[in-house]
Order: sequence, then C-alpha cells, then structure tokens
Amino acid sequence: MIKSERSKIVIFGGTSGLGFHFAKYLEKKGYEIIIIGRTKKNQKKNIKFHKCDFTKKKDLEKIKKILIKFKLVKLYIFAIGDNYFEDEIFPKLNLLNKIMNINLNIPIELTKQILDNKKGGNKFLHILSDSIFNLKAKPSKIISKGALFFYIKSCKFLFEKTNNYIYGLAPGPLLFKDSYWDKIKKKDPNKFKSKKGKFKAPKDYYITLDKILDKTISNTKIFT
Repeated sequence: MIKSERSKIVIFGGTSGLGFHFAKYLEKKGYEIIIIGRTKKNQKKNIKFHKCDFTKKKDLEKIKKILIKFKLVKLYIFAIGDNYFEDEIFPKLNLLNKIMNINLNIPIELTKQILDNKKGGNKFLHILSDSIFNLKAKPSKIISKGALFFYIKSCKFLFEKTNNYIYGLAPGPLLFKDSYWDKIKKKDPNKFKSKKGKFKAPKDYYITLDKILDKTISNTKIFT
C-alpha cells in the first residue's frame, strides 16, 4: 500500500519560542513539519530541519531554492524576528536597519519567492506583537513589527485576486519555560509582577492555527 504524502507546515524560525510550540502542536495533529532556522536546539526527531541564518545572503538564497520543491504546504508561519533592546527614543540607524531586515524585509522576500513559484491557495501567518497597538516596547520593535502589520494589510486586494491568504498574530506577553518573561521572573520579580494576569501561554493561540487551517478566514485578518 502506497502511503499518501502528508500536508506540510513550514515554520521559519521554529526552533524556539512560539514557533517551536506551534511546531509541536501541529505535528501532533498529523502535519509534516519543516522548520527553517539557525540552530537545531530543541529539535524533535520527527520534525524536519533546514539550517539557515536568514541574515546571510548565501543561506537565504539556498533556502529560496529549497522552498520551491516543497509540495502540499498548508501554511507558512513566519516566526523569525529579533529585538535590539536599545534605551534611546531614536534607535541607532545600524541597529534599526538590522531589525527591519529580519522583521520585515526577509519575510517579504520569502513570501515573494513562494508566490512567484506556487499557484494560488497559499496561506501565510506572520507573528507580530501586541506592542504595535499598545506601544509598550522598544522603538525598533514597534517600528519593524508595525511595518509588517501594514504590509499584511496592504496585501488584501492582490492576495484576494490571486486566491492567496495572509494573516498576522499579535500575541501579548508570553510565559513558558525559558521564555523572556520566565527569565524576568527570576531576574526582576517586580517587573514580572507588573504583568501579572496579562500573560498568555502558547496553547492560547492554538485555536488561531485551527481556524486558519480549517476555514477560509477573511484575508489580512490580524489575530490577537
């Protein structure tokens, strides 16, 4: 008996954080998971991994060629991103350029590569931050994630015309083992207490994945 090929989920930056939790959840649901990231940290045996430092042109071009070969991809999740915790109201230009590149330029470049080589029916989910609404983050994060938010919104008419779908997820403060707030809990208890009652767990967002995968949600919707 020939075993049928499973539907795939491609996660950019899924070796840690929310992306990794999504990978574990979706793997249990029967999807074939492909993670593209810098390290194999936390790597599970039954999840495929492709190494890529997205800031290196050689790595990025290699991944762009690999992406074309993937078939039956149900969803592309962009969980890549970085923060530079500067204290200045005006971020240093070189740092701002770096974070704009990883948080905005590269996701757009990879999305374009997929759309240029795959027919309609593609679904994309970009991980944002609730700081784009409440402004409670460093300027570089708000600027870069805010720009990604408007990129998603600007895709509405083009994506509808080509039968593609793009969404954003803007989670609040996340608390899980080895997360940023888990470390703050030990280093700065007072800062941690200031967020008490506002934390979310990765599982709180699994329903968002289910909605996107099982239904046709209004294009460019931003989940919170």
